[in-house]
Amino acid sequence: MQINTIDQNLLNKSKRLLIKISIYHDENFIKELAYLLCEMWETAKDTTERHQSILAVLESAVLTIIGYDGHIFDDPTYLGVFSKALDKLSQNDLKDEDVQYIRSAFIQEGFGTMPWLSNK
Repeated sequence: MQINTIDQNLLNKSKRLLIKISIYHDENFIKELAYLLCEMWETAKDTTERHQSILAVLESAVLTIIGYDGHIFDDPTYLGVFSKALDKLSQNDLKDEDVQYIRSAFIQEGFGTMPWLSNK
């Protein structure tokens, strides 16, 4: 069975945006990242639940940051967590452990849990 993946072009654009965010701390780049994550849902709907879970965690965190006017991205450790999530999304075969790893990484960096993050 062929497993569809999230659009690699959108993932690559998102990774490049993380670099720009780390340099410029520009809220417009963060909003652009939110837009790209939203666009990823078009291809994510045909991926695994694991891919969708990681995308949902990532999108929620970015929207939280926008709610805080982007200041949270002044800390480079947050960028590392976002980068790890994007790296996981680019993989074809994810395991439950991958989702748990990303979830734990976001929680460790101060992003709260949501009911939809629970493993079923």
